[in-house]
Amino acid sequence: MTLLATIGLLTYVFYLLFLVYAAASPKWSKLPIWPKILLLPAGVIFYVIDVVFNFTVGSILFLQLPYINGHWYQTLSMRMAYNKTQTGWRSKIASFVCSNLLDPFAQGHC
Repeated sequence: MTLLATIGLLTYVFYLLFLVYAAASPKWSKLPIWPKILLLPAGVIFYVIDVVFNFTVGSILFLQLPYINGHWYQTLSMRMAYNKTQTGWRSKIASFVCSNLLDPFAQGHC
């Protein structure tokens, strides 16, 4: 499998795990123990991929390291939220991703 295909597949898995997160997160405190046990591995994998994507794909996408103005942005979601509030081309990318891919499933996620 080529590097580009691997990144594409991981991006798709990352997005699917985000959808699981978006569905489970608002109801987490009300869930019985068994769904929490079943969802926990997906949550851990989602967080790890989010951090890895932030340091790799996010750094390439935004042409910046996750250390911005003296603050570490650990996840890609955190960096998207920050860039969305700025001006310029980074804001346009972050706004597009947030508006079209993230916020429809997790209102106000970024």
